[in-house]
Amino acid sequence: MLLDLNNTKINIKCQQYSCSKFRFEKNNTELWLDFCSTQETAKVCCQYCGERTVDIHDNYTTTLIDMPLWADIKQYVSVTYHKYKCRSCCRVFNEDICFKDPDARVTNRASIWVQALLKYGLCISSVVSLTGINWYRYGHKSTIIASQLDPEEWHRNFGASLLADSILDRIVSNSYKIILSGDSLRPKNIVD
Repeated sequence: MLLDLNNTKINIKCQQYSCSKFRFEKNNTELWLDFCSTQETAKVCCQYCGERTVDIHDNYTTTLIDMPLWADIKQYVSVTYHKYKCRSCCRVFNEDICFKDPDARVTNRASIWVQALLKYGLCISSVVSLTGINWYRYGHKSTIIASQLDPEEWHRNFGASLLADSILDRIVSNSYKIILSGDSLRPKNIVD
C-alpha cells in the first residue's frame, strides 16, 4: 500500500460528528473510519417534550458499512454517539446519526450505491460480492413484518418496480404469512 499511515492525518466533519482517526485492519483489506460525537449538550432538545434539559446518559458505538473508496478494501464507519436523558420528562433517546441509513446499518451513500446497482439490473448475489454488504439475518434470524396493507398492495407502495421486486422477493420467499381479519383488538375509547 502506498499510503504512509504514520504521516497521514485526516479531519472529516459531518454535522455534529468528527473523524480524525482511521486504521487499516485484516492485512489491509478493511478501512475503518472512527467518528465521535462533538455535540454540545446545551444545544440538544428532548425529542419528546422539546425542553433543553438533557444530560448524557451513556455513550454507544455502532458499526456502519460504507461505500468503499478502493477496490478490494471494505470500508467501515465506527460511530460513537450519545444516549441522552431528559431531566423534565425522564425519557431516554439516542442522538441521531445523520449519515446512517434509517433502515439499515449502512451509511446513506452505501444505501444509495446498493439501490443504484439493483436499479441497473445486478442481482442480489452480485451486489453482495461487489459491495461486501450482506444480509446476515437471512436463514439465521427471524424478522416480523406487520402491515395494514394487503401483501398484494405492497409492490405498488414501494414505487421503483425493480427495487420493489428485489425487496419483496427477498421478504416473501421462505416466509410465513399470517393475515388477520375482523374487528380491531385495540380498546375503544368511550366518550360520555
